[in-house]
Amino acid sequence: MSNENQNQVVGTESNEDITVVTGDDGIERVFDADGDDILNEEDCCSEEDIEEAIKGFILGDITLAQLEGISAEEMYQVADMGYDLFEEGKLEDARKIFEGLYTYNPMDAYFHSVLGSIYQKQEKFEDAIRHYTSAVELYSEDITAWTNLGETQMQHAAALQSAGKSEEAAVAFSNAVECLGYAVEQAGDDDENDSALRARALINVAASIYEARQAS
Repeated sequence: MSNENQNQVVGTESNEDITVVTGDDGIERVFDADGDDILNEEDCCSEEDIEEAIKGFILGDITLAQLEGISAEEMYQVADMGYDLFEEGKLEDARKIFEGLYTYNPMDAYFHSVLGSIYQKQEKFEDAIRHYTSAVELYSEDITAWTNLGETQMQHAAALQSAGKSEEAAVAFSNAVECLGYAVEQAGDDDENDSALRARALINVAASIYEARQAS
């Protein structure tokens, strides 16, 4: 075995497949039959590291994905599959994937935004509003999420109005106009942003609704 620590061996255990060597530093190293170092304690978390990680997760300082060592790249590979399902109209399958991703990392604005879109298409407006709101709280410059949030608030207002909940509908309508206005504000002078154009169009619709109510 060529590992430099072999000059400091104080104990050895072996079988046909592996050899465990303990150096004078107290670190155990595991070698395969060819003498390659396949595991040592320096590669593992100490008890203190594990306790700190669990504490961080409980306090919300780290996500479940970070606790379990799942990389952002791995999560976004799954997200790509979930978004493909969403675009194919397989909303329930897409929802399950993004709910799982959200569980592992509730601090990712994109996961919230897609969940908002899924619930909006399913006409589960309260759930959609909750996730869109989280998305813009995590990333306030997302014009698309602001526009979608405003649009969903308008749809929710219409549903509440139909259910005879006029006061709640008025609040949702006011929230919708505020969100759409923020989307337009975020876009600034960008006249080519599709989401900002949609927000402006929805504001015009909201204005027409308001005028019709005032006239009635």
